Amino acid sequence: MKKVFLITAVSLLLFTTPKFLYPQTTEPDTQAYIINSLDAEKIIDQNKPALVSIWYFTNEFYSYTKGLIVDTNILNGSGFIIHEDGIVVTNNHVIENLDSILVKTSDGRFFNANVLITQPENDLAILRINDAGDRKFPIVQLGNSDSVRSGQRVFSIGSPLGFEYTI
Repeated sequence: MKKVFLITAVSLLLFTTPKFLYPQTTEPDTQAYIINSLDAEKIIDQNKPALVSIWYFTNEFYSYTKGLIVDTNILNGSGFIIHEDGIVVTNNHVIENLDSILVKTSDGRFFNANVLITQPENDLAILRINDAGDRKFPIVQLGNSDSVRSGQRVFSIGSPLGFEYTI
């Protein structure tokens, strides 16, 4: 009998977390509530103006429908604007070995861009939109990684396989 009681007690301690281990607060964690109440639609709505897709021009694309090589723009990846002057963060593999880079904003406009910084070891690239004139771009709202807790949802928005703004 003592053996069964001991096994039960140890199991309860291992597989449940007593309430005394949680800090007691009287005020709800507002930021955690906001983060946890977000869903995919809200994430897209809040950030779409600052999301971009990265394209490139090629005159070596073989069109299977036409049976010949054609000039075309090809979607290669995605990124997001972090500064209103048109600074874009993307992955290095998206822009690696490209001669011409086009950034398409969520309103459908294309802009030329050049590479400012690459970090291949971290798969990171930073671009600048060149021909925007005095236009100020919307920026993505980044979270604070110090406040992330285990169990919170994580959303990733991109353009996999040519599907823009996929979450």
